[in-house]
Amino acid sequence: MINRRPTIFVTVFIVILMCAGFSSHAQTEDQLLKMIRKEHPRMFFNSDTWPKVKENALGPMKTELKHLLDTVDRITDEPHCSGISPECLKWGQQPDGTYIPKNDAVVTYPKEFGTESALAALAWRFTGEEKYLTKAKKLLKESVRGYTEATDMRLPISWFAMPRINALCAYDWIFEALTDEERREIIVPLVHHCTLVQPEAGLDIPRQPDSDVYDGFYNMTPLLWYSGIAAYGDGYCDDEARRQLIDGYQRHKEVMEYREASAGDDGGLNSCAINYTFGRYPWAHFNFMYTYLSAYGENIASRYPNIGLMPNFLWWNWVRDDSDRNNMRYLGVGDNYHGQNSMDVHLFYAHLRNYIHFYKEMQPEACALAETLCGMLPEKAFDFEFPIYPYIAGVDGQVEPISMEVLEHSKIHARYFEELGMVSMRSGWTDDATNCIFLGGGRAMHRHYDSNSFAIYKHDHLALDTGCRADGTDMNVTYYYCQTVAHNAVLIHKPGERRPGHFGPTFTDDQTAEENYGGQIEEAAATMLAFETNDDYSYVACDAAASYGDKCREAVRQFVYLTPDCFVVYDRVASSDPSNRKQWLLHTENEPLYRGNTLMADCGKGRLFCETLLPEKPVIEKIGGEGKEYWVRDRNYPFDPAFLANEQRMAEKSGRGTYFGRWRVEISKPQESSEARFLNVISVGDTSMAKPFKTKRLKDKDRDGVQLIINGSKVTVWFNRHGNVGGEITINGSTRPLSDKIQSQEGVLY
Repeated sequence: MINRRPTIFVTVFIVILMCAGFSSHAQTEDQLLKMIRKEHPRMFFNSDTWPKVKENALGPMKTELKHLLDTVDRITDEPHCSGISPECLKWGQQPDGTYIPKNDAVVTYPKEFGTESALAALAWRFTGEEKYLTKAKKLLKESVRGYTEATDMRLPISWFAMPRINALCAYDWIFEALTDEERREIIVPLVHHCTLVQPEAGLDIPRQPDSDVYDGFYNMTPLLWYSGIAAYGDGYCDDEARRQLIDGYQRHKEVMEYREASAGDDGGLNSCAINYTFGRYPWAHFNFMYTYLSAYGENIASRYPNIGLMPNFLWWNWVRDDSDRNNMRYLGVGDNYHGQNSMDVHLFYAHLRNYIHFYKEMQPEACALAETLCGMLPEKAFDFEFPIYPYIAGVDGQVEPISMEVLEHSKIHARYFEELGMVSMRSGWTDDATNCIFLGGGRAMHRHYDSNSFAIYKHDHLALDTGCRADGTDMNVTYYYCQTVAHNAVLIHKPGERRPGHFGPTFTDDQTAEENYGGQIEEAAATMLAFETNDDYSYVACDAAASYGDKCREAVRQFVYLTPDCFVVYDRVASSDPSNRKQWLLHTENEPLYRGNTLMADCGKGRLFCETLLPEKPVIEKIGGEGKEYWVRDRNYPFDPAFLANEQRMAEKSGRGTYFGRWRVEISKPQESSEARFLNVISVGDTSMAKPFKTKRLKDKDRDGVQLIINGSKVTVWFNRHGNVGGEITINGSTRPLSDKIQSQEGVLY
C-alpha cells in the first residue's frame, strides 16, 4: 500500500488537532445534537432555502431542469439491483502464475440506484408530479435492498460514497411524503449499512476502502455524517444515527482543517496529483459545507479560507493545449495517468462554480481566476454526481474574470506550493509555452519516491514521469511506476536494500524483484532549501538525503530555469558507502540520439537537448525500446496488453500520446567514490531547433559552473561544490547570488 506517513510537521498538526477535538468533544456533541434542524429536508437545502432553490430551477436553470426531467423519465420504472453475487470479484492470474491479492482484485460493481433516486426526488420536488415520487420511492427502496444484500454477502457496492450520499438525500427530500412505515423500511437498514461498511465494523469487504484525513475522503467514511443528518431525531434509529453524526462531524472537521493547512497561501489540497485534487477530492469539502449550512444554519466556509485558493493550483497545473478543449493537459506527476497526460474537464464547471459560490467574497482574486477558467470550458454544464449543485451554485452572479491576456503573459514564471512540495514553472500560459514541474518535500498523498525530480513540456512531453498505474493489476504500478527509477531523479544503489511499498500486486516467490533499484525509500521526505523567481530565471534548491535513508549523506539538487527555454541542473550526491553506484536519470518517450555527451530527443513537435558537463568522461547507458520500456535490473514490467491496446487506440484517435516513457538514460561516473557531481544543461524548443544553446564548462577550486549563450545573451551560473548550498548567476554582466531563502508569494498573480 501507499506509504501515507506524513511529515513531522503534519504529525504534530494532527496530534494537536485530535487533542483539540477531544478536549471539546462533549461540547461539540451537545451542540450537534441540540442544534440540528428538527424537520426535513435538511440536506443541501431546508424549508427556508427551498423556495429559492425551486425558483432557480424553474427560472434561470430551467434548461438544467429539463435535462434532469428527461433523464428521470428514461430511468426504469422497475429497478433491480443486479450483479450482487460472488462473481463480481475476479481474482486474476498473473503471467508468473500468482494471483492478485483479494484487496487488489478487479471488481465488477453491482447496479444500484442511489443517484437515480435523488434525481427522481428532485423531479418530484420541482414539479409536484406523483409519478416522480413513485419512481423515487421504488428506486430508493430497491437500492436499500441491494445495499443490505451486498453487505450480507460481504461484497462491495462501489469504490465511492457518492451514490449512497445521494440515496440519503433522496430519503431526506421525500421524507414528508413517506408514511411512517416507509420511513422505517428505508432509513433503518440504510443507516445500518453505513455503519457496516466502515473499516471498524470488521467485515473485511474486498475493495471497500476507507478514507482518512490525508486523502480524498470520498470512500466509505464520509457516509457517517450524511447518514447521521438524514436519520437523527426521527425516532427510528436515533442511537445509531447519533453515533454517526458525532463521529462523522469529527472526521470531517479533521479533513477540513488538514486541507486548510495543505492549501497554505498558494492553493492546492493534499496532493500534487491534479487528477485527484480537481477530480473527486473537492466534493468532500463542498458537500460538508453545504450540508452543515442546511442542517445547522452556519456557512462554515469562512473557517477555511485557504481552501478557496484551489483555482490557483488548477491554473498552475494546466498546460495549455487549445487543440483539445475537452481535456486539460498536465505534466503527469504522482499518481496521474500517463496515457494522454490529460484529464476530462467534465467536473471542472461544477467545482469552479462551487468555489465561486462559497469564496467570492473571501477570495475574490481566486474566484475571478475561476471565472476565467469557466470561460475556457467547452460546456458550462453540471454533471449528475450531485444533482442539486446547479440549483444552488449555478445561479450565482458571475464575478469579473481576469483577462486571458493577463493570464497568458503573467509576470510570474514560477509558483512554489510550499505545503505540497511542488514548484510549477513556465514561460507563459500559451500553447507554445515551456512548462516544468519540480518536486521536493511536502505532503505524501499520491506522491511517488520522486523527490528532486522534474518533468518538462514544450510543444509536447519531453522529460517525463514514466510508467503507469494502468488498472492497478499489473506489476508496473508496484515495481516501476512509483519507484525512483521511473522519474528524472538520482539513484543510489545499495545491494540488498528492500524495495519500498506502493499499492498494486506483488510477486510472492521472487526476492530479486523485491530489491530496491537504487531508489528512495521515503515519500516526500525532502527539504526545500531555496526558491526564487524573477523575470530572468527561477531557482530551486532541495535536499532529498532523508528520502534515501542511511545509504545517503547528501542529495542536493539545484535547478535553474532560465526563462524561457533552458534548464541547468546541478546535483551534489554523496553515498555512505563509496562503492554505491550513483546514477543521474532522464526519461524520454522516444529514443534519444547521442552526439558525444549531448542527447537529443523529439516528441511530437517538441525537441529536447541534454548536455552532460559533469561527471567528466561520463558513463552513459541508454535503456528502452520494445521489451525494455520499463526495465529494472534484469526484467521488464509491461502493462496489461488489453490496457495498453486501449491506450494506443486513444492516442491514435487524439494524435497525442502515449506518454508512458519508453526510453531513459542512466549517467554515472567512470569510477565510483563517495561523492559525485552531476551538471547537465537542458535546452528545449520545437523540432526546427538544430542544436542546443552553446555551453562552456567552468571550474575553480571551490565551484562548478557553466557559461551559456542564450539567444545572444551571455549567462554564467556557478554552484558551490561543497559546504553551503548556493552559488551565483550572471546575466549580461549583472551578478546575483543564488538565494538561500524561500521567496514569499501570496494571492494569485503575485
